[in-house]
Amino acid sequence: MSARKIGGYLATLLALAGLWALATSGRLVSDQVLPSFPEMAAALADLLADGQIAGNVGSTVLRIVLSFIIGVLLGLPLGALLWRVPPVSTALQPYLAAIYSVPLVVFYPFFLVLLGINDWPVVLLTAVMTTIPIALSTQIGLDHAPAVLINVGRSLERTPAQIFRQIRLPAAWPSILGGIKLSMVYAVVGVVSMEFVAAQRGLGSRIRYYYEIFDVGSMYVFILLTLLVSGCCIGAVLAVEGVTMNGRS
Repeated sequence: MSARKIGGYLATLLALAGLWALATSGRLVSDQVLPSFPEMAAALADLLADGQIAGNVGSTVLRIVLSFIIGVLLGLPLGALLWRVPPVSTALQPYLAAIYSVPLVVFYPFFLVLLGINDWPVVLLTAVMTTIPIALSTQIGLDHAPAVLINVGRSLERTPAQIFRQIRLPAAWPSILGGIKLSMVYAVVGVVSMEFVAAQRGLGSRIRYYYEIFDVGSMYVFILLTLLVSGCCIGAVLAVEGVTMNGRS
C-alpha cells in the first residue's frame, strides 16, 4: 500500500476523531447518543480489567477466520465444478441466487439443535455466505480466460490439466480475488450480525448487551473494536492481492 493511501486513511481518521471530539466537548450531541473520549477510555479500562476485550475479540476473529477459510475451500472447487459441468451450473444458479434473499439467521435454531451451543452454528451459517461469491467469481473467471492463451497452450501440446493449471487458473485469478474480497466482507458482516442476534460471546453480542443496559460508553468501545477487526481482515486480503497481483498488467 502506498504512503499516499496510508496518509489519506490517517487523515480521514483524524478528521472523524476531531469532529467526534468537537461534538462531545461542546455537548452538541447527547452523551447518551455519542460518548466522549474520556468516557470511552474509562469504559475501556473497566472492560480490560474484567477481561472482556480479549475473549470477545478472539471469539469473533476465530469465527470470521473459520468461516472465511471454509468458504475458500468450498467455493473454489464448487466454482470449478459450475464451470466444468454447465448442467450443474444451470441447476444450481437459481438456488445460489436465492440464498442472498434469505436471512440465514432463521436457520440458527436448527444448527443449534444439530451442533450444540458452540461456535459452529455461527461459523457454518456464515460459511454459506462466504462460499457463494467465491464460487461464482471462480466460474466467471475460468469461463472468461482469453481464448488466444488457450489456443497457444493447445498449440504447444499442453494437456487439459496443464492448460487449466498454467493458463486458465492464473487468468481467472483477478476474478477469484474479487470473490475472495467480497467473501471476507460477508464473513465479517455475517459473524457479527449473527452474534448480535444469537450468540453469547463475541463483539456483536457485547454490542447488543451494552445497548440493552444503556451502557453507551462500553457499547461504543465494542463498535470501534468491530471496525478495527473488520479493517484488519480486509487489509489482510488486500495485502494478499497486492502480493499476488504484483507485476501483472
